Amino acid sequence: MRRRLPLLTLLVFLCGTWPAWSQRTEPDASRYYMGREIAATMHYTGAPWLVRESRQREEDCVTLMRELRVTAGQTVCDMGCGNGFYTVELAELVGEQGKVYAVDIQEKMLELSQRRAKTAELENIVFLHGTTTDPRLPENSLDLVLMVDVYHEFSHPEEMLRAISKSLKTTGQIALAEFRAEDPDVPIKPLHKMSKNQIFKEFRANGFRLVRQFDDLPWQHLMFFVREDSPVAATPTEVASPTAPDKTAPADTGQKAPLPNLKVRVLDKDGQPVARATVLVYDRNNYFAGLPVDFEQRSEMTGPEGWVDFGTMPQDYLCVQVQPREGEYFGSHSVIYQGEQGFVQTHPDRPAVRLETNEKSLCVTFTVRMGVDLKFEVTDAGTGETVFFPNIYYW
Repeated sequence: MRRRLPLLTLLVFLCGTWPAWSQRTEPDASRYYMGREIAATMHYTGAPWLVRESRQREEDCVTLMRELRVTAGQTVCDMGCGNGFYTVELAELVGEQGKVYAVDIQEKMLELSQRRAKTAELENIVFLHGTTTDPRLPENSLDLVLMVDVYHEFSHPEEMLRAISKSLKTTGQIALAEFRAEDPDVPIKPLHKMSKNQIFKEFRANGFRLVRQFDDLPWQHLMFFVREDSPVAATPTEVASPTAPDKTAPADTGQKAPLPNLKVRVLDKDGQPVARATVLVYDRNNYFAGLPVDFEQRSEMTGPEGWVDFGTMPQDYLCVQVQPREGEYFGSHSVIYQGEQGFVQTHPDRPAVRLETNEKSLCVTFTVRMGVDLKFEVTDAGTGETVFFPNIYYW
């Protein structure tokens, strides 16, 4: 009975008290960012979950700390420090000559963290009461900003990333740990998970590039980002794929035949070609495998007939993202999604499809098998009228 207690405790927290934590401390401008629903901030009453007995087994915190590669004398930040679980560990690593900034938007969390620091007799920690838009960190001073399962709760991610960017030294890094959305075996609510594709998309859009990642934690991604202007070079073997294996992907058939030219054409509701399309290669295990060097140049304006010719693609699985108007990319899903002004209908004989339409944007994201001809219809949820007919041919 005693050996089952940690698991039982975890289930109680996951299923019983999570909603109690989901209280916003300040009003939010939007509940969505780049197609992702923003999770509520964990309330301080949920702090005991951060020091649960099973955390080492579930998250392998020792390995996570090792992979941060923190050294004595560095200045680091524990963003969203909570009750100081990682704050104390970081303070011991940087030593007396180093410094740790512990940031949280809840005073109660900071009080809990301060108690842990006092018990550990650590004096190299600076506690900061941040806001939802500003962590109040000193500029150009940090070697590392650690965010463990906290970024997905940022109500204002762009403002926060902008402030964090200013706080980093030119060689400074962000270490981001988030529960894997690609893995259905991770027993965390989907709202509190993130896929690598989503992480990469959001950080790249905010001026960061991936330089390293570690994929051997039990439940989490661990990704390292630097500013675009950083001299830190990416380690090729550690950034081969910005995204993680998707356990829901079709089984590998062994087929690796190259494809002929892929062409994409999308028409708007008036029958006019749209302006832009982006192709990502998906080879059942990761994204961005074998992409041409000039990938960015392949995201360009269409020709007079609306076609974008992406040339020969190297794998037999593709994830094609099409953005016809100003809007945001969305991850692939095979479930019905109800948007504010649109809806998504997935067909049982089709691979993962997600569509969303509103006054400004429509995005099509799908994964298809070689030789499939797809046609999608988007309908206004309010009127029931067809508002968009994207025709996407894949051969």
